[in-house]
Amino acid sequence: TLGALEAVSYWQAKHPEQGSDLLTTWMVIACIGCLATIMITELLVPVALAAQHPNLVGFGRLLALLSGFRVFSDVFDGALLGDHDFRWFNWTLLIPGLPTLVTYILFAFLHRLTVGSAVAITVGLSLLGIIIQGLRARRRLGWGRFSAALARTTTWYGLRGAGATVGKQIGSRLDITVMPAVLAPAAIGLYTVATAASSVFQSLAGTVGNVLLPVAARREHQQARDVMGATYMCLGGAVVLAVALADCRGQRPGLR
Repeated sequence: TLGALEAVSYWQAKHPEQGSDLLTTWMVIACIGCLATIMITELLVPVALAAQHPNLVGFGRLLALLSGFRVFSDVFDGALLGDHDFRWFNWTLLIPGLPTLVTYILFAFLHRLTVGSAVAITVGLSLLGIIIQGLRARRRLGWGRFSAALARTTTWYGLRGAGATVGKQIGSRLDITVMPAVLAPAAIGLYTVATAASSVFQSLAGTVGNVLLPVAARREHQQARDVMGATYMCLGGAVVLAVALADCRGQRPGLR
């Protein structure tokens, strides 16, 4: 995603008068990034999943489309955060999460929930959420002119922060990629549920960080206070959640 969320949110917060040009410029960048991501991922999926069931390769190809359009999602999120449209941003966190959950429950009730239907639901509702984000960002900022100078400056800023995102994504997915070679599917499923539960607060803290960046960028005189306050809040919440999760250990025989 070229650090789109960080770059767009920071620059919009610092220079709100350039919002329309910024959105247009990053839409062009997102088109290039989306096409490149889809092409590369479509080529890598059959290689990375060569030892798996052919159906899994097909699901991977479908999800590759979503991974490409994630670039647009980060651009729109960055635009809304930089414009301090926090209320709408918080609502977009429920799209597609809440509708996806409801649809999963409905399909499960109808005995139609499979891996294939789950992937299709995820991709479809995620793309719908991206469209809604885009409409809101356009309404807030409007369209402007493409600026090569703005593209160079903001892309360079984004790339410097993208390394952390790439490292986090690789680290969070590498175990699941390797484990099918040595573990049964049931064990992988339990492991996935456990790691997802333990990463709940990490996701919440990440959302706080996304909001904190544009706030600190605009309120320079209170940057230290804002950052330290958010840090203490996240550390305190992490301790509470860790204690709660640790207390659940061993409640089910054979589950560690």
